[in-house]
Amino acid sequence: MPDFVLRPFAWSDIPAITTIYRHYVENTAITFDTEAPGEEGIAEKYAGLLKLGHPVIVAERAGKVLGYAYA
Repeated sequence: MPDFVLRPFAWSDIPAITTIYRHYVENTAITFDTEAPGEEGIAEKYAGLLKLGHPVIVAERAGKVLGYAYA
């Protein structure tokens, strides 16, 4: 059984999601972004996703966001 939980996104997750995303922008070729957006940019993106009805979830262990996904 996994030692993490999947739960719906909360606005308080924005700082952790920004940190995770920044790592992949700056250290990999996985994203199309060449500069990591700040928390405001991530919040705008997620507001748009939620407005369109897209599901957004996070993986969390002991109160720490491990990852996130949206469709």
